[in-house]
Amino acid sequence: MKSVQIAALIAASGTAVTATAKAQTPALSYYFPSPANPPKRNLEADICIYGGNASGVVAALQASRMGKKAIVLEPSEHVGGLSSGGLGETDIGNKAAIGGISQEFYRRVGQKYGLEQEWRFEPRIAEQVFKEMLQEAKAPVYYRQFLQSVEKKDGKIASITLESGLNVRAKMFIDASYEGDLMAKSGVKYHVGRESNATYGENYNGVQVHQLHQFDLPVDPYIEAGNPNSGLLPSVNATEPGPVGTGDNKIQAYNFRLCLTNDPSNRIPYEKPAGYDPQQYVLLGRYLKAGWPESEVFRKFDPIHNSTVPA
Repeated sequence: MKSVQIAALIAASGTAVTATAKAQTPALSYYFPSPANPPKRNLEADICIYGGNASGVVAALQASRMGKKAIVLEPSEHVGGLSSGGLGETDIGNKAAIGGISQEFYRRVGQKYGLEQEWRFEPRIAEQVFKEMLQEAKAPVYYRQFLQSVEKKDGKIASITLESGLNVRAKMFIDASYEGDLMAKSGVKYHVGRESNATYGENYNGVQVHQLHQFDLPVDPYIEAGNPNSGLLPSVNATEPGPVGTGDNKIQAYNFRLCLTNDPSNRIPYEKPAGYDPQQYVLLGRYLKAGWPESEVFRKFDPIHNSTVPA
């Protein structure tokens, strides 16, 4: 492959959308604004799928096998979401529990490598398989599509309008996006953040301060070390997290997944992104300096194919 697909945007649910080295966009953008007053276009389908990640592709393929016409609206420039966006190491327990089109995907990926099925794969292979599924489904994909408004009739979605000027009417709409924008704009009840234990009578929701992934070493939290008047470093919160088990509206941070390689011919340089702020990484640097061992920092490498690893 000529370039390594370098990034996936990880959301609170552990999901992602892609960016690539070839994209002619600043930094590692995900949102691509439409021009002012875009031309209006109208489309109709049996099923409109908002989101071209793995679930969106599978929905389109299943719809076609049921004799329905589907179209896919994808916010990014790629289909496949997390699976084609950098995370080529499938998190799985019992493989026998995977069936249907999900299992079909892993078998198709395996065929690309001359195997019966494969759970570790390069992002480009996953995207290739997803595109083949969409071609089989005869489901057109419209990229860089961001929801603007929803028209409802008798309590049901009649059509949606995208920022690009596209208007889609369909008998059924599926929100396969990671952010749930269509769900939210349609008036479906939802909650942002983590629920409290009390909401559904559970034990491990909300604030959990005595679990794993805590700072084990003391780190100075101030912009100027030792000077509280200088303010707090990014990602440091001055308030208490709250009692254990209570909820809030905080979500897990977004970040980019990388597909790394030790093959120089298959590598692209790390470039300083526009708007780079080194202050965002001071906290990490101080934690490393405090004695966080490299064995803990660089311990998760799962080789896949062609000298690549997801990271």
